[in-house]
Amino acid sequence: MVLILVFNRFKKNSLIKKARKLYHQDKYQEALECYNKIISEIDSNSDEAWRGKGLVLGKTGKHIEAVKSFDNVITINPKSIDAWNGKGLALIGIRKLEDAEKCFNMVLEMDPINADTLLNKGFILRELGRYEEALKCLNQSLELDSNNFLVWCVKGHTLKKLGKYHESLKCIDKSLALNPENIYALYEKGYVLTKLKKKKEALKCYDQALELDPDFEPALKAKKEILDSES
Repeated sequence: MVLILVFNRFKKNSLIKKARKLYHQDKYQEALECYNKIISEIDSNSDEAWRGKGLVLGKTGKHIEAVKSFDNVITINPKSIDAWNGKGLALIGIRKLEDAEKCFNMVLEMDPINADTLLNKGFILRELGRYEEALKCLNQSLELDSNNFLVWCVKGHTLKKLGKYHESLKCIDKSLALNPENIYALYEKGYVLTKLKKKKEALKCYDQALELDPDFEPALKAKKEILDSES
């Protein structure tokens, strides 16, 4: 009996290590098979396997299934920050934003200085139109990590929604300084520059975005609108 337990523990650990490696190689189906094997054959209460399965399902767009996997982790370990975060992100994927906010609130109760969770909550609040609350979360995230280009981008978008275009532009520029190939930031910069009546500069931003992705629909549409307005 003891030998069987030792063997199963070794087998589970080996499969988890293999699944993580496959996940980082973008081999999601193979990673999922490893996690399913652990759950069905070795340990149905493995929070690591359920969490890994949730990550894979979320990565492949199967958000409803991902929520179920993270719920299993939370049942096994209610204080799993990774599970609450994962569930929140999966709920964003199916646009259940209020439920996602509750998940991130759970994380922040356990870890008030979690910069990524503050970003995620800020994103949700922006999507819900609660812009001032969103800015508060985003600013807290930046106090913890000022080098996250995504936070600067989301903050810039939030300020744009408030009509604070000059402040928005500063944030977007900081985002682009950290990641010049962020097409969303390039699009946002073009949009803000258009609002500031700087259409030539805006066109340059859209062109930069389209160099990175020629089929990027928002930039194509925005560029056409400027060109049509000037013809």
